[in-house]
Amino acid sequence: MFIDLNLRLEDTVRKKRECERLMAKLRDIEERISRSRDVLQTLDIQEVKDEDQIEHLRRLSISSLIYTLLFSEEGQLTRAEIEYIKIKCKMEEKKEELLLLEKESHGLKTHLAGFEGVYNDYEELMREKKAFTTKGKVHVNSEILRLSEELALSLCLIKETKELLMEIKHLTIPLESFVEAIESIDKLDSLKTERERLVPIKELRNSSLLLKISLGTMVRDLKDISHKGRGRINPDIFLELADFFTENSFVDFYEKGQISTTIEKSKSFKKELEKMQGALEKKLIKEDENLDDIKRSRISYIEAL
Repeated sequence: MFIDLNLRLEDTVRKKRECERLMAKLRDIEERISRSRDVLQTLDIQEVKDEDQIEHLRRLSISSLIYTLLFSEEGQLTRAEIEYIKIKCKMEEKKEELLLLEKESHGLKTHLAGFEGVYNDYEELMREKKAFTTKGKVHVNSEILRLSEELALSLCLIKETKELLMEIKHLTIPLESFVEAIESIDKLDSLKTERERLVPIKELRNSSLLLKISLGTMVRDLKDISHKGRGRINPDIFLELADFFTENSFVDFYEKGQISTTIEKSKSFKKELEKMQGALEKKLIKEDENLDDIKRSRISYIEAL
């Protein structure tokens, strides 16, 4: 029965930790959804200004609006036209971002439904644990059950660190696309036709959105993992650079004078991403060592029964 309690305790602690992690992720997503809706509401109010001056722009696609912003001669666009283009682009980006976040929220809620009753199971196991730690070899029983909980949490941290490393790996794809697109934007004047120029414009818009969504999730996971277990890491520089991509709209990257800054930030972020990957891999090694230590300690107590 004691062995059965240990096994059930490990399993339930893992499920409880996963449930807590998913709930934290869902809260973060819901907050981002709320902020996106607030931004959309604000932009929607701003958009109705100076309608008579911007009516001709309403027929254009987002890519065409960006093209107009980039290739109009200085002074050719009025202030109202420039503001409309920026607001319209930000609105479309927020709408797309909102759809992706709502889809992610729905998926998390569906996943969380499978953890119903986990807290009741945990409380019941705590009562059983208390009963076992007040009879027989009290100290030995107590230590075995404590180490079983630590083992379960260590396994969770290892799993979460591996998942974060996979997120970093997947992030390199939109980041590479973003860097390539922003460098192409910097050389648009060398492209002869509008069709050629629209390709990097569309690519920057798409990669910027994917980068923003991926970073939002990854930043929350990184903050959570960085201070836990062995091999703690300092993500401050990485997070500061990540803010540049999550807080700015893709239309901001086209600003005159901003393109070179964005290229520099992108290259710096790529280097920090590689450093963070290396730091997490070292952390994973230390967590594996910690897991081995816990297993050895638990075996020694089990042998003392």
